[in-house]
Amino acid sequence: MPDRRDFTPSGWTVDTLKAHVDSMLDAAAAMTAQRFSDEDKAVQAALVAQEKAVAAALAAADRAVSKAELAAGARFDSVNEFRAALTDQTATFIPRAECEQRIATNAEKIDVLAARLDKQEGRSGGLNAGWAIVGSVVLVVSAVVTTYIAIHP
Repeated sequence: MPDRRDFTPSGWTVDTLKAHVDSMLDAAAAMTAQRFSDEDKAVQAALVAQEKAVAAALAAADRAVSKAELAAGARFDSVNEFRAALTDQTATFIPRAECEQRIATNAEKIDVLAARLDKQEGRSGGLNAGWAIVGSVVLVVSAVVTTYIAIHP
């Protein structure tokens, strides 16, 4: 029986077919290796970029936290100043009961002074009326005397 390797009308033999398939497999393996290498490089580059992005995000977050802490500290300082001012006011303001008592005392004093003033005005009004009467009497007497002298020379 003839050998199958020798019987090929197209020129392909099992050895040439094997060599061809091996070369195609080698080319495919090389292409796959190249793709794998390229993808590995791309993944590595993406990981490096991701690490940089994460580091930048963490740094930005740290700065934001620092700024927020400073702002909160400033706000708490102003709140503490406001509380201190309120405490100072509370310490220096007069209590309501004491204020009302002082107002009542002042009202009593004003009433006493008003009564004194009324008495004094009444007295001075009476004196003024008395002087007016004395003056009127003096005028009437002088008018009578003048008339008497004018009539009896």
